[in-house]
Amino acid sequence: MIEQFQEPLDSGHYLFCVRPSCVNVEVAKGTVTVNIKLREGPPSFFVSEDATRAPVEDFGFSVGF
Repeated sequence: MIEQFQEPLDSGHYLFCVRPSCVNVEVAKGTVTVNIKLREGPPSFFVSEDATRAPVEDFGFSVGF
């Protein structure tokens, strides 16, 4: 089952977390998309600056439990 959540964000710095990992994303003017893939092990974060660019995978950093 795929769950989807969408939220428009103002420009600024955001910390996206899925325990135990987080990724820091800067939202500038334009569109930024963050997709999170849950699996065995740490989640993956896919970040794309706009709809014309392929998302780049980032494993984030561990924040512990």
